Amino acid sequence: MRNPFLILLILFSIINRPAGAQDLDLSYDEAVKIALAQNVSLRTQKNDLKLVKAQRDQSRGEVAPTINANINGWRASGNTFIEQEARTINTTSKNMYGGLSANLNVFSGFQQMNMIKLRNANFEAQNYMIDRTAQEVIFTLSDQYLSVLLATELLEIAEDNLKTQKLLHTQIEAMVEAGNRPRSDLYDQLAVVKNRELLLLQAKNNLSNFKSNLAITLQLDPTVEISVSNPGWDLNEIRFLQLDLDELYDVSLANRPDLKQFESTEVVMEKAVSVSKANFSPSLGAYYNLSTRFNDQSVRDIQDQLTVDNKRTEYGLSLRIPIYNGLRNKTEYVMRKVNSENSKINTENLKKTILNDVRNAYQNFMDVRAAYEVSIAQQEAADMALKVQQEKYNLGVGSLIELTNANNNYVTAASGHAQARLNLLFQKVIMDYYTGALSIPSP
Repeated sequence: MRNPFLILLILFSIINRPAGAQDLDLSYDEAVKIALAQNVSLRTQKNDLKLVKAQRDQSRGEVAPTINANINGWRASGNTFIEQEARTINTTSKNMYGGLSANLNVFSGFQQMNMIKLRNANFEAQNYMIDRTAQEVIFTLSDQYLSVLLATELLEIAEDNLKTQKLLHTQIEAMVEAGNRPRSDLYDQLAVVKNRELLLLQAKNNLSNFKSNLAITLQLDPTVEISVSNPGWDLNEIRFLQLDLDELYDVSLANRPDLKQFESTEVVMEKAVSVSKANFSPSLGAYYNLSTRFNDQSVRDIQDQLTVDNKRTEYGLSLRIPIYNGLRNKTEYVMRKVNSENSKINTENLKKTILNDVRNAYQNFMDVRAAYEVSIAQQEAADMALKVQQEKYNLGVGSLIELTNANNNYVTAASGHAQARLNLLFQKVIMDYYTGALSIPSP
């Protein structure tokens, strides 16, 4: 279901920005809420939940007797038999008939009880499906949101690098004019500046593409320019997080909504077998009928006819014993049994898949965390090397090639550090996703 508050918030932000501006600042939490409110699959599954709930309520309501009332009125021409007078007359008469009936299923091989359990389990399975879909939405949104954040940082690095190269070009131009540097350095540096301009253009295109993907996920107008901010997660907490693989296994088996969905589906299939098994047993029902009628040609008044003369009550028990119906009951039982066995197989396969996913996520998390530590050292070393080469070049004892290489190494290290940092943030999301611990905000 769409969240009206979030939609109004987006519209208010768009309407009240300055003329010509197309910016929408989204925090991570806001983006998550919008994605959950707008996702098509999630909204469809929530609608399906309404039907599943109605079916669950119906199975509970079927325990009570069914009650029906009917009233008929008609006009007849021709022979009419008047019971109270024991005579037949040929006339036009006005007639009325009313009845009340009630039927109660006393016993049907525990079919109703098993149907209630089946519908309850189906309702739980649908809820678990919704939870897992919500986690998938958050997982996808997190990937896209952090991709936009990374692309934004890489764009800033590219812009800063271009400014640095342009400043260096100006310095070299002054040195060349003073005769301290060969003119070839000026041309080489100009080529570097043009290359950085191209890299800046590519960074802008990458950011635009990532923003488009995020806008599609959020179901936003593609003309709206989205800007994101740091989620505010504690990187040091993630960096020094102590993980135990066996504990992660236990957490995943206890928390994964899709596994709980499969286990609930197992119950659904087991109870379906019990329901079909009830078709082989006798069923006992109780019934009660009350009826009365009125004819305007009788000498008795309407009250006497309805309450005394024509009143009829009937109640009793009905026993139904299945003998043979073309083996349909047996075929249905075999089908339900096969579905139940296949459901158990699917659950066991999912458990193995979950354990494998958790192991891979754990190993990837450890690798990415190690890569982040390496990126810190690389950036610090590249920064020091760039400062040394810049000083040497300014003193006239270093070459432009060495300075350019040092600058390239620094840009690569800075970009790699940003990539490693956001990869580490996303690896925590991946770990929570595969263990089922990814939190879902309340609507």
